[in-house]
Amino acid sequence: MNGLTCIVVQSGGTLSKRSTKKDRTAPRPPGVAYNNKKYPTKCQVCRLMVEEITKTLKGAGSTDDLTEEQIKEKKRKDRRKSKVEKRREKAMPMLTAIEDVCDKMLNYIPQEEDRKKFRYVKSDDLKDTKTLIESQIKGETESDQLKEEYNRFKHPETNRLMEMCDEIINKRENELLKWNAMEEKEDLFQYLCRDRIFVTGEPEPDTCLTQLTIRDDLWSKAFDAIFEKHPELKNQEF
Repeated sequence: MNGLTCIVVQSGGTLSKRSTKKDRTAPRPPGVAYNNKKYPTKCQVCRLMVEEITKTLKGAGSTDDLTEEQIKEKKRKDRRKSKVEKRREKAMPMLTAIEDVCDKMLNYIPQEEDRKKFRYVKSDDLKDTKTLIESQIKGETESDQLKEEYNRFKHPETNRLMEMCDEIINKRENELLKWNAMEEKEDLFQYLCRDRIFVTGEPEPDTCLTQLTIRDDLWSKAFDAIFEKHPELKNQEF
């Protein structure tokens, strides 16, 4: 190996190490985990997908905002609908959920507050609780600066969540529609995640499906910070 080649090889090795180190120590807002290329897993993506699809379906069937008379009128109209209309109407919420679910993956970010709990949390929950604590400790100016830091930050794992979600939807859209048409629906975590996603390719444990979310802990810490500074609020009802 001549001198020039030796220098190039050594430089390449050094640059590679520096690049890896830089990626591992890239600036990020408080509570956000480092980018880890082994995440997200199929389990993590499928869990978030099922949670978001379930929320959409539940919201579509809600009559909470209707008066008693409006509910009766809706039932009368439903009885007059043909079977084709009923099937089409039943499919619409799932079609909406399928169309929107992967975009909703962009609302999540990996947390490092508690590694025993589910890795991903809504970015707004992390941002709102951290900036709330900052406002109590350092003041509103610092809190606003931290909020801007969260708003500017883009995590690589967030994009991978969306990409993996797109892959799953492309393969499983028809199966989701079949599930939605069932009279007695199987648990969607079982139907989509355990029975379909985890059995393809490399086997993957499903432990993430039962991991607790960090969300409640984040808000508990935020309210603790408020009550520490304003103890008079502790016994008030909100």
